[in-house]
Amino acid sequence: MGNDNIATGVSTRDHRSLLFLPACIVADRTHPLSDYYYRCASGHLPAEYRPDIFIIDLEDSVPSTVRADAYSDATAFAEGVPAGSTAPLFLRVTGSPASREPELHLASARSISGIIFPKMEPTSMDVISEFISIGKPVWPIIETASGFLHKADILGTLRDRQRDTSTVCAILGRDDLSASLRIDRDGLNVTRLAAFFLDFVCACRANGCDAIGPVFNEPDDSTGLAEELSALWALGFSGVLSVFPQHVREVNRTFTASDDLRARCHSIHAALLEAQRNGVGWTIFEGRKYDTADLGYLEYILSR
Repeated sequence: MGNDNIATGVSTRDHRSLLFLPACIVADRTHPLSDYYYRCASGHLPAEYRPDIFIIDLEDSVPSTVRADAYSDATAFAEGVPAGSTAPLFLRVTGSPASREPELHLASARSISGIIFPKMEPTSMDVISEFISIGKPVWPIIETASGFLHKADILGTLRDRQRDTSTVCAILGRDDLSASLRIDRDGLNVTRLAAFFLDFVCACRANGCDAIGPVFNEPDDSTGLAEELSALWALGFSGVLSVFPQHVREVNRTFTASDDLRARCHSIHAALLEAQRNGVGWTIFEGRKYDTADLGYLEYILSR
């Protein structure tokens, strides 16, 4: 498959908030999630309330009994997205052999900017290669014990097989991973198990990928949401999956460097460059030493 149908004018660099849009509801314009999508796509909501990416979901949010209709509805929906939409669309496929052809066809639609592949494991590589051949970014969800154990090899191979320099993100799927590990999903708490989450980020960064965090499952726990998002940001995640539109604003806020932080990093960056011009590899800023090793972090923040 070629890449003639790739959606144009959509950047995959912005991936703070990725919101699921179940394929089984997209045909219903009155459904709150569908209505939310169309308000975002038409620019009727301020940017802070709009997710960076909507994900048409063919997998977990679609009951198997209605999946056939969901494919049809999702195809019609994707084909009807107007040019100039301000709501980029990705597609989460199932990856199952029985669904391969309709999923490949739908993934090739003009309005689909990328593909999310679930339950990525070493044995999934042949299947995912078919989706990579479409020519769009393919982002894996690491959400099984095998996938997590082999994540570095998976991400290295996947990054190598992407045919361009577009961003590749790897997503940590907490709910399925906890089930695979036979533990309560609340046990995979980012504050208590920071090293576990940092290990995921390390594998991503080592293989040229950005890390996307898991869904926060409590729709009305604003305090818990803010704490988890802040912890994920501090560990190097670039964004998170969401299922609740009311979470999008806080997600976007957390994963956007504040003006104060950007200004501070800009000042430190300038001071370091000035020191280097004077033949010194470090500088003192507000009582703390910064050196060349800090440049990577400073430049990352300034890009956010």
